[in-house]
Amino acid sequence: MLLQSALMCLAMNIYHEARSEPVNGRIAIAEVTLNRVASKHYPDDICGVVYQKGKSTCQFSWTCDGASDTPHEKKAFNDAIRLAETMLVEGDNISAVGKNVTHYHNKTVKPYWLVDVTKVKEIGNHIFYKIK
Repeated sequence: MLLQSALMCLAMNIYHEARSEPVNGRIAIAEVTLNRVASKHYPDDICGVVYQKGKSTCQFSWTCDGASDTPHEKKAFNDAIRLAETMLVEGDNISAVGKNVTHYHNKTVKPYWLVDVTKVKEIGNHIFYKIK
């Protein structure tokens, strides 16, 4: 199944989390996803990171919100696929937030985990953090 490939999992996360964000915002979402893969605190593959479930929630809300995950905005999804490809090939040379950034949230919410992180940057509608 296509969604099980690293490319499709990363593209889906970029699409659902940041399709309306500026390019730097989409890069930052991809970078956080890849940073989690590199971290010992998360699964060691992209699909594992994207679809990881916690005790009472999912790491990325779109994966368990009950809504269809089918991309309906064709251009935005094609852009997400192209960015995912670029990040998988050249990601070490592309950065919007840095290698230690593993958390972010939309500016409209205040997550419980804010006490454990340090703010790094705001891009578009998201705030990005690294663990203290």
